[in-house]
Amino acid sequence: MIIGIFLVVFLLFRLPSLFEPYWYGDEAVYQVIGTALHQGRSLYVEIWDNKPPPLYLIYALFNGDQFSIRVLSVILGAICIIIFYKISQIVFSKSGAQFIPTLVFTILLALPIFEANIANTEIFMLPLILAAVYLLLTDKNSRHLFTVGILLSLAVLFKQVAIFELIGFSLYLISQKRWQNLQNYLLGILVPGLLVFFYLLVNRILLEFFSSVFSQNSQYVAGNLFGIPYMLPLLKLFSASVATYLVLKYRQLLSKIQFFFLLWFIWSLMDILFTGMNFPHYLLLFSPVLALCIGFLFETPKYKLQILFILLLLIFWLNSYFYIYRDVKGYYTNFVGYIMGNIALDTYRQYFDPRVTRDYKIAQYLQDQETKNVFIWGDNPQIYKLAGLLPPTRYPVVYHLRRNSATLSEAKNILAVNPPKIIIILEGMPPYPFSLEGYDYVTTIDLAKIYQQNNK
Repeated sequence: MIIGIFLVVFLLFRLPSLFEPYWYGDEAVYQVIGTALHQGRSLYVEIWDNKPPPLYLIYALFNGDQFSIRVLSVILGAICIIIFYKISQIVFSKSGAQFIPTLVFTILLALPIFEANIANTEIFMLPLILAAVYLLLTDKNSRHLFTVGILLSLAVLFKQVAIFELIGFSLYLISQKRWQNLQNYLLGILVPGLLVFFYLLVNRILLEFFSSVFSQNSQYVAGNLFGIPYMLPLLKLFSASVATYLVLKYRQLLSKIQFFFLLWFIWSLMDILFTGMNFPHYLLLFSPVLALCIGFLFETPKYKLQILFILLLLIFWLNSYFYIYRDVKGYYTNFVGYIMGNIALDTYRQYFDPRVTRDYKIAQYLQDQETKNVFIWGDNPQIYKLAGLLPPTRYPVVYHLRRNSATLSEAKNILAVNPPKIIIILEGMPPYPFSLEGYDYVTTIDLAKIYQQNNK
């Protein structure tokens, strides 16, 4: 009954996410890549981004269709809530300590404050991690360690930062001295990795995978300190290691569940802080830990003030460090106004981003043309998706294309060999670096300049 109420609340508040326009940049990149893979392009070689394959394969399965993938994300969110409620029943004995954390988790996963409305990587990682937690807490005879290994390995293959959850959970297992069963756990970790390895091998993209996912991702790990490269992330790792050492040293003072939770807390925090970025969707992976912290307020009244102080300090710090979406009322008011007919379609779309209307206008313009060879100098790949096109280079967005001189040179050569019929230069982008010789200016759509090949 209680879980049913949580799910109804979740579905009601997530319903508007199914009707959002194509507007979110990262999601649009995945949509374009999914469409490209669906049409036979080779990942990393012919269409590029810097994550492992599983996320793009899911998008390819749905041909990059936003509605279908958002429906999947809602289903996964509902699964997360069910698993979390079961975890809270294991962790806490008091009904209030089970109810309140699940309610908080449901709210965090339903509202757009952590960008849960977007089908980002974390949406696909979270059910895997929660399922692993549930199995670890209920696995008395180590029968499910193989499955736990698979789940955590898959989470890492969606996004590398899940390696920190894997570290924390592995330390827990090692501390339990389940030596005879750890081989099953390690085998479970290896299986998804081997499957991805064979996928890369069969598609002849192994080297491109390592270059894209590992060497190219180093730029996302911010943190030069005192002029020393990567000093800040190394300092974070050191801090997490010290905290882990203290938990391991004094684990006799903790219950088994408290010991596990502290390891999860430390390494989940490491997950969201390691890169130094402050995107709100990072917090989705920390949301179950945060919600469980609230449960301990009810479960351990002896330390209620200490837990409350730490919790408030943590919330204040996360709120100041991460960008958090705050216009929750406006988000739902916009949706209700639109479905009630009180808000026009353009006004509804522009709530998400003032450029959305422009993107739809450009897409309509391109659909009216008789060419599929279009190059967009901009960071709005949703235009490609809306127009039913793919980028002529392997880079869907300018910030990928401008990573270095080699990527610019590569794009220049591709555009020279197969000149696009139409070039669109969006407002606010860096100066267009390639020649427009042979192109005539045609029109402007909301400050986006459109050039067409003159065929002379």
